Amino acid sequence: MSNIVKDQNIIWTGENPYIRLFDGESGDIVTSISLFRIVYSSQYGNGHALFLLSDLDADGFNQKDDYCICLTDNLVLANWLKEEIVIGYTGFRDMLSEYSAMPIIETKDFHSTGDPSQSWTETVKGEGIEIALSWKSLDSPFYAEIPSSDWPHTVCTVLQASRNVDVLIDGKKPLGHIKDEDFYGKPATSCCLAFSETWLSVK
Repeated sequence: MSNIVKDQNIIWTGENPYIRLFDGESGDIVTSISLFRIVYSSQYGNGHALFLLSDLDADGFNQKDDYCICLTDNLVLANWLKEEIVIGYTGFRDMLSEYSAMPIIETKDFHSTGDPSQSWTETVKGEGIEIALSWKSLDSPFYAEIPSSDWPHTVCTVLQASRNVDVLIDGKKPLGHIKDEDFYGKPATSCCLAFSETWLSVK
């Protein structure tokens, strides 16, 4: 009988919903968004961090017209996520030069609303920027446990794929479409809610 209580360190637990939008012609990712809502982390504290890298018009990233920013209410947490975690995420790792220059901006304005059985909205505001993200047409949630052999840490999460998203960045809607994806044999999409997410490391 396997142990019910696992002898592993809890790195963090919380939520990590994401959005990846693809260009219709090239098939490249043109918008990557990852939001962390961490309710517990013994080393980095709790808080939020939103990572956004968007080529709004899918015409090549331009620092003047497009967006590359992290908004957070916990600088220690955001810096750790930027340097150690998000750099390996699909979309961000594909634009390393832009990602490396991503500024981290402090803000306290993070809000979530909705009912995961229907739709979910996250709103983040910082100085000179407002981001509204909505996941709609949601599939039934499923539990996933990713072993450390496939990822630097063991990851347990409840994923809920969205078939329709709204993304507004300062009132502008980026081009791009959702892509159907296979998540370890389970049908999903490139835009998912991720509730009850916990990252573990072996002691």
